Amino acid sequence: MIQDNCTKKRIKPRLLRDIKTEALLVFARTALERFFERVDNNDWQPIVGTDDETIYIYDTLRELKDQLQECVVKCRLSTQSSSKC
Repeated sequence: MIQDNCTKKRIKPRLLRDIKTEALLVFARTALERFFERVDNNDWQPIVGTDDETIYIYDTLRELKDQLQECVVKCRLSTQSSSKC
């Protein structure tokens, strides 16, 4: 299943700690994608400090999301209770 949504730059885990690291990266990617989906749909607009600070944080998080999308697999959640990554 992971083969279906791999990117060319995917980090391939070999040890247990690497698998845990990949799971954390998948979580971070999913959380950032959901965050920006809500922000882009104007469902939510958090404000952090001044306008300049908010823009800086958005730009930094969006850059991180883009980098994670290049090298971390995407987790596809099903409508059932189990998830598939």
